[in-house]
Amino acid sequence: MKVLAILGSPRPNKSNTGIILQEFLKGARNQGANVETIYLKEKNINFCIGCNTCWMETPGVYIFKDDMPELLDKVIECDILVYATPLYSYNMTSLLKCFQERLHPLIDPHLVKTWETYRHPQRYEKGRRMVLISTCGLPEVSHFTGLRQIFRQIERSS
Repeated sequence: MKVLAILGSPRPNKSNTGIILQEFLKGARNQGANVETIYLKEKNINFCIGCNTCWMETPGVYIFKDDMPELLDKVIECDILVYATPLYSYNMTSLLKCFQERLHPLIDPHLVKTWETYRHPQRYEKGRRMVLISTCGLPEVSHFTGLRQIFRQIERSS
């Protein structure tokens, strides 16, 4: 089993999110998983400009020359994708949001209707699982409502 962890903290070496992520990954390793962590702060990832070239014209081939093609290959190959982010303004960090938007080539441009919702099917049917790890400096779990809703939608579209 391949576990790919994406750490979206801008302070990867001093982050509470990173500490919690490493404990989670220690458990995965103890169960025999092959684990890799990507520190987005250390990667060169341009933000999506919505041109859809990587989606429709040349699937998986970006107009940018950055680190995203290598990361996309790792996402395609993993069995479990772990997102780890501190809560910033009730949402994921901009580093993780930029990464998430650049995963666009993983979905097919055609529409399918599932129950009452239209979505794009996965381009690479793998049955990948997703885990979300997040922290914030406030005590109420309600602060995570927006982030949880976003990841529910991402999960429904996967």
